[in-house]
Amino acid sequence: MTDSNEPVPMLGPLSFVVALICGPIVGSAVVALILVPAFGVGGAPVIGLFIPAVAVVFGAIPYLVFGTPVFMSLVKREPPDVWTYALGGVIANVLFGLCLTCAVMLLAFFDIELDSFDLEPGDLFFIWLFGIPFSAVWGGAFGGLYRFFLTSRSARAKGSEGGQS
Repeated sequence: MTDSNEPVPMLGPLSFVVALICGPIVGSAVVALILVPAFGVGGAPVIGLFIPAVAVVFGAIPYLVFGTPVFMSLVKREPPDVWTYALGGVIANVLFGLCLTCAVMLLAFFDIELDSFDLEPGDLFFIWLFGIPFSAVWGGAFGGLYRFFLTSRSARAKGSEGGQS
């Protein structure tokens, strides 16, 4: 945690949104770069591309709904750091899991069946569990991108000050 007397440098909302949207893309690309060679040994490198793609499809909405408030809170309190924001991504995923559990319990309590979804509670648990490593990678990618934007802005500001003297 930072000292409460130190101001935390912040960027504009556009940089936040760009980092928020590009975090899963960059994070999934990194995971694919790791998984493709790992599965390529057995002759199935497509699986290494399929896993991150499925993660983006299933995880985009929970990432935006639960990750945005967590990352907004972190941006105000903590300087950009990959590990801190990776933990923030996991916290957002835990919040998603808690809300998902409450929704399933309420549906079961009131005996409401959703005919359009053919998912069992175990399937939902698997989807949530599958998201834990991706939430950490995506949160870390958000932190790294936000840090990159912050350092590039400060470097441009220092460069423009040096040229005016």
